[in-house]
This record gives sequence, C-alpha cells and structure tokens, in this order.
Amino acid sequence: MTAAWLAFAILIHEQFPGAALDSSWKVNKGKWEVSGGVVKGTELASDKHAAVIRRAVNYRNAVIEFDFKLAGADWVALSINKKGAHVSRVVVGPTGFRVQKDTPGVVLGKSDAAVPANEWHTMRVVVDGKKMTATLDGKITVGGEHEAIDVDKADIGFPVKGDSVYLRNIRLSAK
Repeated sequence: MTAAWLAFAILIHEQFPGAALDSSWKVNKGKWEVSGGVVKGTELASDKHAAVIRRAVNYRNAVIEFDFKLAGADWVALSINKKGAHVSRVVVGPTGFRVQKDTPGVVLGKSDAAVPANEWHTMRVVVDGKKMTATLDGKITVGGEHEAIDVDKADIGFPVKGDSVYLRNIRLSAK
C-alpha cells in the first residue's frame, strides 16, 4: 500500500446492532439473521442460488475487512461489483481461499491453507487500481492484477454456499 492510503475515508463500519439487517443491506437470496452484532447467512435449497446480501457503496479503490466464521458452509465470498455486473471476489472455504476476477472467472492467486471451521477469522482485501490482494488472519496473502478490476464499483456483497457463515465487523475504507 502506498502513502496515498493515509488519506482515506471510512465508508462502511458495520457492527450489526439490533435484531435485523438495516435498510442499507439488501437480501437477494437465502436466510439472514442478526443477533449480538453478528449476521448469519444460510443458503436455502428452494432459492437454487447461494444466499446473498449486498450493500450499495460507491468507490474505486478500497481496503475491505471483515470477520467470518465458517459454520457448515462450503464457502463464503466477498463480491465486488460495478453497476450491473460482478468485478471480482475473494472466495473462502475450509480448504483455502482465492482471489479472482469475475465474468469470465480468472484466478489471480490462491492458497490451499486450511481455514478451520467454527473459528473467527479476519480477511483484509485491498483493491488498488488493477491490483487486488487478500490477507487471511494477517498471515497469508494472495492476489494478482487484471485490467478489468480498475473500474468504479457500486456495491459489495456476501454470497454464502451451504449451511451457514457468520459475519461481523465489516469495514470499507476508500481513497
């Protein structure tokens, strides 16, 4: 990260107060429950699609951090989107994580390090121009670059495949 990141603004700092998602989050699919500062996402078979929540936020470059706990899910992703289309994502499952450019998917970097279930983990994602990196628990960093990432973004989302992921402390800071 360059010195330019010293001048950034916090656009999202979500701690999930209350007993329901506030109106800034849109539930696209699945079952989403809030309790004690944590949101639980579960895929519903009847949806025939991963569970998904999204939050509108305009940015181009950002640092996005979130805590998660895999609780039976095949995977959870941080989905980074422009208006009307996916841009890129970080996908995390029990057997590792990857950074990819979307549509069509191109893996930019991956780790096969186990991500233990039923433990809290922190993911830090940096999107800076065409570069994107993800760091798990401050220890393992993967990433790469692709021209298609260097666009204006319109939202973030969290798709969940399978039975349950817990999310908390979602933060997005942008230049």
